[in-house]
Amino acid sequence: MAGPPAAAMARGFSKGSLEKNPLLGQWLSLAEPGVVQVRMGKVEFGQGIGTALAQIVAEELDLDLSRITLAPVSTGLSPDEGVTSGSLSVQHSGDALRLVCASLRELAVARFCARHGLQPAAVHIHDGRLQAADGAAEQRIAGA
Repeated sequence: MAGPPAAAMARGFSKGSLEKNPLLGQWLSLAEPGVVQVRMGKVEFGQGIGTALAQIVAEELDLDLSRITLAPVSTGLSPDEGVTSGSLSVQHSGDALRLVCASLRELAVARFCARHGLQPAAVHIHDGRLQAADGAAEQRIAGA
């Protein structure tokens, strides 16, 4: 997967986590149909970061929270986000995941529009599905 749009990076969203982990595929896996797997570089040890990050992904992709899974943290697969540090973990990882999901959504809408000859304003997203406003076309966001 490609990295976040340059314009978004220029707005300052890239601080820390995204600078070290600029590829969408470092953060999300869309391998299982109907499910988005989140890879995070922070360890859940009871502070609720997993729930908070899953909620951010669900909101950005308009998916039911039950369709978001969290991959276990793994040195080889997870984004390198440094230390887990309480509420700052949600701030740093949350900002990165929000941008990653917004980028995925933007790419999916652009592809859908190109395939169906639509303008982005004519596309709605509901429960991870892209839909033409007139109902003539529909598809899932990759994997969702």
